[in-house]
This record gives sequence, C-alpha cells and structure tokens, in this order.
Amino acid sequence: MLSSPVDPDNFKDSVGMTPQVSGRSIYLSDDNRMVNISGYFLPETQYTVVLEEGLRDIWGSSLAEELTFTFFTPPADPAMSLVTGPSSNNLVFVPTTSSEVILQATNINTVTLEISPISIGDLITLLHPDNYDYRQVFLPETLETRVQNLNLTRNINEIVRVPLTYEGKSLEPGVYYLGISSPDITSEYQQYQKFFLI
Repeated sequence: MLSSPVDPDNFKDSVGMTPQVSGRSIYLSDDNRMVNISGYFLPETQYTVVLEEGLRDIWGSSLAEELTFTFFTPPADPAMSLVTGPSSNNLVFVPTTSSEVILQATNINTVTLEISPISIGDLITLLHPDNYDYRQVFLPETLETRVQNLNLTRNINEIVRVPLTYEGKSLEPGVYYLGISSPDITSEYQQYQKFFLI
C-alpha cells in the first residue's frame, strides 16, 4: 500500500519483476494506492518486485528511493486424473495388450489402486441412466489393494503409466471396478475416483 495515489498513466515502466512472469499484467487498485501483478507464477519460486524511483504519484512526486519486495510462491497443489479419452459414466476401455492406466499427476508420491472383477450384470445396472446415485456408492464386496510409487518431478504435471494387475497377473479380458486414491490429494473432489474398466 502506497501513501499517495499512483499516476495511472505512468507507472508500468517503473515496476520490475524477476524472474519474468508469463502472461504478466500490472494494474492499480481502485484508489490507485496499490500496484497489483497477476500472471502465471512458477510454484516454489522466489520473486522480487522492484518499484523504481521513477514511479510518480498523481501530483508528480517520485519515490524517494527504490523499493524492493521479495516473496515465495507455494508448491503446486497435488492433483491427479485418469487420462481416458472420450468416456461417459466412468467407463474406461483398457486394451488387453497394455493392462495399464495413464495418469496425469502433479506432486503425487503414491497412488492406491483398488481393483476387483465385476459381472456384466453389475455393469449394465451401473450404466443405467437412472442409476447415477448408485454409481457413486457402488463398491464390490472384495477389493484387491495395491500401492504404487510414482516418482514424479516436484511441481511438474506429468503423464505416468500405471500397470494394472489382479491376483499378481495382468488383467485378463473382462469387466473390472477400479478405485484410485492418494494420501497426497487434499481436494475432496479428487480424493477417491472410481472407474469401470472393460
């Protein structure tokens, strides 16, 4: 917060930042006393903002000396999603030649996979247009659970292939329930994701 209103016609060239910010936009608050900077900031990065002596207020007075501010951005939020291509009702096609799913993940250390075969009858019931609520609560009676380490580069959104097995073997042709979760996820929406594999 500055003590006097900044000249709105002559302030952007007097505001510097390192490192550079992609898509940077500099603008003033409604009362012209605060300089705001928006853009795409890198996670876990130190930034330095410099208000140079050429910065003037609306009466033509300049800063007595250069002002420098330093701040750190937080890490990227942990996130994870299944790369499925076109899909509906959580239905995912898994080729028998691959027996894997592809995840897009950021700052995820481990994922927990819960898998179980289900019947064609179960799948038909689950995919019925009137059974949305049933899909949300459905769980097979028995689930095989496995924890997979991802070894991702911190703060980088990466694509990772996660092998699928049941009873120690690659998936045979059939229909399966798959639940995916991670203790690193804080978003309630992503805490537990369920899919039906064919």
